[in-house]
Amino acid sequence: DEIFQCQQQFYNEVLVRLSERNGRAVLTGTPKPALWLEDEVINRALDGDPDFKYITWKTSENPYFPKESLATMRRILPPKIFRRNYEASLESFDGQIYEEFDKSIHAKVWDINPDEYQVIWGSMDWGFSHNGCFYVYGLRDDDQVDVLFEVSEPGIPPVAAIPGQRCWASIMEDYQNKFEDKFDWIYAGPDRPENIENIRSIGIQIKGADNAVNEGITFVAALMHVEDGRSKLRIHATNCPKLVRRIPTYRWDIDSSGRVTEKPLKQDDDEVDSMRYGLYSQRRWFRIWQKISGGVE
Repeated sequence: DEIFQCQQQFYNEVLVRLSERNGRAVLTGTPKPALWLEDEVINRALDGDPDFKYITWKTSENPYFPKESLATMRRILPPKIFRRNYEASLESFDGQIYEEFDKSIHAKVWDINPDEYQVIWGSMDWGFSHNGCFYVYGLRDDDQVDVLFEVSEPGIPPVAAIPGQRCWASIMEDYQNKFEDKFDWIYAGPDRPENIENIRSIGIQIKGADNAVNEGITFVAALMHVEDGRSKLRIHATNCPKLVRRIPTYRWDIDSSGRVTEKPLKQDDDEVDSMRYGLYSQRRWFRIWQKISGGVE
């Protein structure tokens, strides 16, 4: 089950067992980026290889799936993601990851009023020689989420080496104090657990972010989805200029043969990764997540 999430090595081990037992395998799953599976199984079936068969069903063909839920998914998800998740489409994403990003819709300037927000929280992508990126978010009614503040700079240490030194801990503490009781957790890149532990030890509410890449991208894309000229995601253009510039350059990587890998290109991605950490790790607050996940965490 969920073969699209498996590694090719697992499939190779299955083949060995099948050859030993003269057996058959049934592989099931929802399409996700898995070029090896397309090459080794799907394309062979489509090319007429008698040892392979490829069968797809659309969710609309399932009599037990609520039609109202399917209509909701079609409305709130970007079209390509909907076709993948609910119509078994294998079309590749290419180029820009957040294709619906539109500066005129998603980047605005407004007067920030903390009283408008149900909860305020932060995210952190670590960096030293390259940018470390800290963001502050606020959730309004009806899943309307704002990216409020940005600190994106290289060379900032996680904690002060000498008294009074500017560090990520002091920056986080300033925002935690600024919003007091409304400020929830800071979700930080889990690749630096020692930084998280050191900052937590001085009283900052910080923990490792959920770094599910493709699931996080899907969630952010759903918030960024444009419907009737509006989006649930709003970025303060004056306070977060680097994020506004980086989102259009956040792209899928290309492998050695020139094919889209559907893994994000690891280049100039610090700001966008931090945003993904912050939004996806706080998904429990969003009603749209209940719709996407079917209420299952």
